[in-house]
Amino acid sequence: AVVSTQSTGTQKERTQSYMTDGPHKPKLADPSSIHAYPMSAYLQNSPLYFTRNALNLASQAPERMSSTRNLPAKNVFYRAIFQVLLKEQFESLPACNVGHSASNATDFISYSMAALKKLKLRGSPSEYIVRSYSERFNDGSFERKIYLFHQLRTLLSRVIECLILIDRMLFLHDNGVEPAVFGLFDPVVSPRCYVLVAEKP
Repeated sequence: AVVSTQSTGTQKERTQSYMTDGPHKPKLADPSSIHAYPMSAYLQNSPLYFTRNALNLASQAPERMSSTRNLPAKNVFYRAIFQVLLKEQFESLPACNVGHSASNATDFISYSMAALKKLKLRGSPSEYIVRSYSERFNDGSFERKIYLFHQLRTLLSRVIECLILIDRMLFLHDNGVEPAVFGLFDPVVSPRCYVLVAEKP
């Protein structure tokens, strides 16, 4: 949010103070948002860059996951098996975004059939083949590995979120403004618990 204290001049002249919190998933989910990062000259000239997956990961809540001890949604497991199916059943395949097309699936078979329908791939495997993958990964060991990987992945969310905030701080510093970051909330209550504040001298 930008707080303006003058009513005339350009936006740059009118903006006297600035306050924003961390990244929000609805905004980061927009494909165009990836072009808004990084903002600072330092990071723009570095080999570091933000992928869409990294930006989405920044909106996760590791503290809340640790506090509630809830496992990830079953779809996380289904998506992992589905990726194995795609890799083995298709010789060459572009990046596939299943999205929420199969979010209401109650098992791997219904998940896969809904995802294949959305992707509209030629030579899609039959339900019999899909069922064979369900049976192949049904012993529980693969599912545990996926959930462990998901937990490790979620731990990186704070690193990426902090990097985004530092990038914004550097951008403001480049423009003659000295910013500061404060923690406002319990991260379990509100995952976006940091606020970036800056004011023109």
